[in-house]
Amino acid sequence: KMKKYYLLTLLFLFAGCSNQPQAPKDSTLPILDLSKDYPLVKLDIHEIADVEYVPLETTDESVYTCISDWRISDKYIIGSDIGGSIYMFDRKGKFIRKINRIGQGPKEHYGVSEFSVDFNKEEYYIFDRTKLQVYSFSGEWLRTLKVPQGIRYGSLFDYNEQYMICDNTFHDYWNIENLPVDKTPYYLIDKQTGVLTALPITVEKRVSRTLVKRIEHIDAHTARKHFIYLGAIYPISTNGHEFIIADFGLDTLYTYKDNVLTPLAIQYPSVHSGKVPLIVAPRYHTDKYLFFKPVKVEYIPGTDWDSSQKIYDDAPTLMWNRESNEIKQVRLYDSNRNKVIFTHMRYKQFEQGNQMFYSLLPERVCPEYEAGELKGKLAETVAKIKEDDNQILVICKMK
Repeated sequence: KMKKYYLLTLLFLFAGCSNQPQAPKDSTLPILDLSKDYPLVKLDIHEIADVEYVPLETTDESVYTCISDWRISDKYIIGSDIGGSIYMFDRKGKFIRKINRIGQGPKEHYGVSEFSVDFNKEEYYIFDRTKLQVYSFSGEWLRTLKVPQGIRYGSLFDYNEQYMICDNTFHDYWNIENLPVDKTPYYLIDKQTGVLTALPITVEKRVSRTLVKRIEHIDAHTARKHFIYLGAIYPISTNGHEFIIADFGLDTLYTYKDNVLTPLAIQYPSVHSGKVPLIVAPRYHTDKYLFFKPVKVEYIPGTDWDSSQKIYDDAPTLMWNRESNEIKQVRLYDSNRNKVIFTHMRYKQFEQGNQMFYSLLPERVCPEYEAGELKGKLAETVAKIKEDDNQILVICKMK
């Protein structure tokens, strides 16, 4: 009887072990293991990058409400304000012009959902949920590109001379029409015609950022949407014209560059292995590093928009060295201010790669300067501005 008992115990133990997800051992791709607790390392941005502080000139016309998208080249800094205006500065921060084409006319747009810039052609592109408007850097309307039904660009970046690259975002809260779920959601957009070409990435089981949704049908033609969703996470990260695609429904991350799609890494455990999806949320990447957050797409009862953002903010930032395959938990800080840096590449694209940036609010750093808390080039920059001036962009060229 005792032997039989031990045998049954071993069988139960083996059965329990077999149900536990195991990291793939035969993969030829690197494994991003999200189940580990990685050591926390404080990293001064000056150790890995050359840092430049660029104050944006403040004039009556250049004052903006909130820039949601930035595009930067060696010549220009261009921002899209949430109010719909475009602000252009030169690379040193001197104001050039403000462009406002907001309206209901055929050559106007009524908002800015997504924004992209072709610096070589000196054109910019505005997606306002129904169409893509194309304008010159002087603000002249050039053409309108139609957007197919069921397509909603969740990211929009310049790819090459002919195309932009985008994803068809999966916001199931807005799909009142019950349109089919797009299982090939990554596209190139022809800049002249608007024609879409799907990239060969198939996602059979898409993961939505929506945490809670409720649709209130007012009548046969009108519905009111109530939802909470993770607004800070997006599946495309840009490093110049190299893109990492980390779809929330796939375990495999890809790079797309020079018209070649290449598997990059595999996340573990699988996004679909538990009751709650655990995803890789890219923040930014360079030739050498991928900075990302492991995020649980999970609703916490009683949360609202701000606390859903907190789900993202509270997740650790991991740094994967693409050369050595080492992963660390990092806390970036600027030793000229001795405060943690918060930055991500979702709303930012550099014409040239291996750059990242974050912004500083004068209302915060001016009092710190007066208190003697700033050092070096940052102190010199803040000494020349006022609390109600435009932001300082901190541009970091990776070493």
